Amino acid sequence: MKYILYPLAIITVSALSWATLVVQAQSAKDDLTLIVSRDEGFVEFYIQGSADLTLELLGKRPDEITDSNGAIDFSAFQNGTWNTADRIIDQLKVYRDGNGDVLEAMSLMLHPKSDSIPFETPTDGQFAVSICNALSRDPVSDLSTLNLFAGYIMVPATPSSDIQISFPNASLEDASLRLITYSEGRLLSSESLSLSSNATINIPS
Repeated sequence: MKYILYPLAIITVSALSWATLVVQAQSAKDDLTLIVSRDEGFVEFYIQGSADLTLELLGKRPDEITDSNGAIDFSAFQNGTWNTADRIIDQLKVYRDGNGDVLEAMSLMLHPKSDSIPFETPTDGQFAVSICNALSRDPVSDLSTLNLFAGYIMVPATPSSDIQISFPNASLEDASLRLITYSEGRLLSSESLSLSSNATINIPS
């Protein structure tokens, strides 16, 4: 069993997968949002975007997250989603201090766009990837109706680590990215970037 590591709490994904929570919030204006939370010893990454577009930007086909019928079966989420979260970023290039690095998945969740979830802070990211309404949803075939939320962690790292991220298919989409960066609980920056003109994203420190 994997755990979500966060200064405020240690939460098991499987336990929270039985919970149902719907929080209404204003939809993000950018196509994709990436929250990066730097801390001593680790850096957390939370990503949110339309499921179909996010998979395309990551160089992945829809069947990476759908069942054999091409649908999302929410009930399967109660068994854990970190393997799926790892798989969808295996073409993402991540560099720390000039060297290739990997992110370890904490969780992946899918929520209907009509059930928008706040996604502005690391705490928002923590809950977005922890709360699963698996028992209250019928299977969904149209990925464009779903938002994908995923959380990752880089260990070891420091608040000053030089980090770059490159999306494999960024040049194929005229997509915008909202990059929100925190360091030791303090907001550093929030900026909107064009992925097509920013093949490699430099994370502020």
